[in-house]
Amino acid sequence: MKTKSQNAKTNIEISVKIGIYLSEIYNYIENIFQKLVEKLNRINNFKKCKK
Repeated sequence: MKTKSQNAKTNIEISVKIGIYLSEIYNYIENIFQKLVEKLNRINNFKKCKK
């Protein structure tokens, strides 16, 4: 049987791992959106040049 402090430590470790995982997902999604914005800006610049 684990003691309460061991359980608390395990819960904190799990929470930290989840937090790190979520921040990695957030960074990945943010990266994708930045690339999309860059592509849209290039398309807009191209359209402006053609006019």
